[in-house]
Amino acid sequence: PAKGAAAASSASAAKAPAPRAAPGPAAAAPQKGRSSKGVASPPARTSSTRASRPAADTPPDVNPERIIGSRFRNRTTAAKQDMKDMAQIEEAQVGIRSKKLQELRERFAGVVQEQEQGPAGPKALVEYKAYASPAHLPAVEPRPNRLHMDSSADALLVPMHGALVPFHVSTIKNMARSTLDNFQLLRVNFFTPGQGKSADDFPEPTPARVYVKEFTFRSEHRDNLDAVMRGFKDSQKRLKMQEQEVQKAAPGARSRQPVPIVPLQTSRSAVVLRDVNVRPTIGAGSRRTVGSLEAHVNGFRFSIRGGSEKVDVLYAQIKHAIFQPCERGSLIVLVHFHLWDPMTVGKKTTQDLQFFSECGSLTEDLTQKRASSAYDPDEILEEQNERQLIEARNKMYLEFCKQVKGLASCPLDFDMAKIDAGFTGVPARSQVDLTFSTKCLVALQEWPPICVDMSEVDVVVFERAILTLREFDMVLVHKNYQELPLRITTIPKKFFDGIKRWLGKAEMPWYSCAMSMQWPMVMKDISKDLSTFLDNGGWDAWFATGAADSDSDAEGDQESDFSGGDSDDDDEEDGGDDGESDFASEDQSEDSAAGGGGSDEDGESWDELEAKADRADKKRDREVSPSPTRGKTARQPPTRAKRVCRR
Repeated sequence: PAKGAAAASSASAAKAPAPRAAPGPAAAAPQKGRSSKGVASPPARTSSTRASRPAADTPPDVNPERIIGSRFRNRTTAAKQDMKDMAQIEEAQVGIRSKKLQELRERFAGVVQEQEQGPAGPKALVEYKAYASPAHLPAVEPRPNRLHMDSSADALLVPMHGALVPFHVSTIKNMARSTLDNFQLLRVNFFTPGQGKSADDFPEPTPARVYVKEFTFRSEHRDNLDAVMRGFKDSQKRLKMQEQEVQKAAPGARSRQPVPIVPLQTSRSAVVLRDVNVRPTIGAGSRRTVGSLEAHVNGFRFSIRGGSEKVDVLYAQIKHAIFQPCERGSLIVLVHFHLWDPMTVGKKTTQDLQFFSECGSLTEDLTQKRASSAYDPDEILEEQNERQLIEARNKMYLEFCKQVKGLASCPLDFDMAKIDAGFTGVPARSQVDLTFSTKCLVALQEWPPICVDMSEVDVVVFERAILTLREFDMVLVHKNYQELPLRITTIPKKFFDGIKRWLGKAEMPWYSCAMSMQWPMVMKDISKDLSTFLDNGGWDAWFATGAADSDSDAEGDQESDFSGGDSDDDDEEDGGDDGESDFASEDQSEDSAAGGGGSDEDGESWDELEAKADRADKKRDREVSPSPTRGKTARQPPTRAKRVCRR
């Protein structure tokens, strides 16, 4: 009892609040004491602690960036500014397109006169003649049923009914060799309308003319058939080379003399870039070629490590020199040379040379991959080493470009292409990162590369540029209309405005259309009659009118939708309940469609419909007859009928 009383007294003493000290000198020092349980007593409140706390009416500090209203206002202001900028860019396109039309008229002035005097451009199939007359046929060996290939006239001589009938090589699409049992077969396929050629390439159809699609020849010996096929391929290559020469001399093509090839003048104090790879690779079957790139007096020399092969490139052969550092999404730093004319590297003919170094592993072995962690010290150290390697390689290539540019005999000016300022697209088979440099549109990370000189581009056309699609296509039309335009597909819509801004700064005209164009046919129609093309307004006749019509149609649709929304709002304001107004409108429409003129009161109410459905269910349950199942009657569960309201 004594211990319990002592514990109770100590507990009551601990719970009792400490008396406040009266103000004065004796109360200045706080009381320091401990209770029987060892719990420290709270310190006495003083005027200093009471004054240090903020008052209840003092507002706390507010971060203006966290205010939702201001953030929304900033976003709205930025969106309005973007719309204003795009409107200014589109207004500037009117003047840019008029300048382009004037440039086209000046560029094609002489060509239009030549077309008025006579036909120009590529020859049609009807214009090819192997021989002027039967007297010019060659005197071949008089052996019946034997094919002959006349390389001098580029003609295939086919025996028919005891006579040799010539077919020009340009009319032949291809040849194929095969073997069937003990016989050798040669199939000759010809061009026909709609199969590689249009109807304009052929003579006018008459009842006496028929199109020959293919020939098949059979022989027991293969020597003559192989000789005919070899002669056909040689003649076909020769004709293609002649067509390329005609394209180079076409209007809008680059007119310049080829660069004379002179020996490389070496220097002992050459600028050297070591341990670099070259693309395309040198040597048959080699996956990678490592060596050193040296800048001499009048050109570059690449020397293979541990080999005697060398590649010399003169400064005069280089059209564009581009430096691309290792940035986001890339693992290589490179220097790219786009040449004026193709050159032979190893056994390949190329117009692009690229020297690069890897800043990380291009491939990763997934079988050796372990569980990663954000706090793994080994991974942190590996990432730091990779960042240091990237910085070192970028600095090394940048210093090399600066030293080469500083040479007195080097006229090159290195352009820099940054991936951060680019977009993604599919120019060939795979998706690549494309970016605009000062003069070019390039995609250099993948091979083969893309390097388009924008000064040789006439117009840019955006295909499938409609609001309902997330992607669009971009077509670059060259000034040489004999070249097929370059199409870049599957570009995300978020890059649309950025590309327009860059083209506006470069004063490049662009057009938009809602569909994909058949560019081979378009360029052929334009090249056929340039005078009509210029008289109709140039490219405006193809795209500007269609774009205006599509815009007006879109505006009309938006206006009609908006007017419908206004009527719905008015009905909701006047009619009261949404559900009743909707059903009433539907009832009226159905009654008018059926020819009745009744009002909403003719229909049944919801309660009447519910009661009617219940009576139908009970009637269905009574009509179900029991079926015997193993001596017992089984009743089918009633199915609830779907209640349909007459509207």
